[in-house]
Amino acid sequence: MDEFVRSMLFYLKNGEKSSLLETAEEKIGSDMLRGVLLNIVNWLKLEYKRVHIWDRRSMYSKPLSLNENYPWCKNLVILVQEDKLFGKYFVIEKNGLYYSFLVDEETRNIARKIAFEGYNPPRMS
Repeated sequence: MDEFVRSMLFYLKNGEKSSLLETAEEKIGSDMLRGVLLNIVNWLKLEYKRVHIWDRRSMYSKPLSLNENYPWCKNLVILVQEDKLFGKYFVIEKNGLYYSFLVDEETRNIARKIAFEGYNPPRMS
């Protein structure tokens, strides 16, 4: 999962896809993929803060809430259902994105840390 998250960060920073995101971009287009990845990476960063900064180690992971009225949410559902890697690492249940049961806690923590340390967009003033 760590390489998958790194490829998300690379895509967001440079606009260039790795082979890991090639199929996803073909399915939903580059602009929509960027929106999906922004939301996933921000969710991973928030998950990192919950566990490591706010010291909520005993808290269960919260899902990324999805609303079918938003196009990025619809496209995320498509990717989880149809893209091999998205489907490997994530599941959709009850209008939320969750980690797949195949992803253990250590792997989740590594992914969260990569997102937290690797994605810091400039502040708008």
